[in-house]
Amino acid sequence: MISKIYNSNTTLFKVGERKGKSKKEIEKMVSKRTQKTKTKNLKSTEQTLSNFINCKGGYFNKGKHKGRMITNVPIKYLLWVYENITNLNQSEIRLLSSTIEKKLKKMETKQ
Repeated sequence: MISKIYNSNTTLFKVGERKGKSKKEIEKMVSKRTQKTKTKNLKSTEQTLSNFINCKGGYFNKGKHKGRMITNVPIKYLLWVYENITNLNQSEIRLLSSTIEKKLKKMETKQ
């Protein structure tokens, strides 16, 4: 059991932490610190990235208007992307729909 201390890739003890401890106490500490914790598999919660839109920057990564800000793109193109691109993730859909709504409100106020 003590050999686990030296075979581990991570440091198990701080300097002087083992001093004055019995062999059994050290073995208990080693087994606690080398025990693997149970983690939940998060693959089911991950979103697939289409990378069609850079949501943080607010511009298109792909397509006819690549590199242009979403706010500077015609509403017809935004609607086409919303209806035809099937692998958009939730954040891209949210960004598109909010931008479309804002553009529609602007159009209504102008008339």
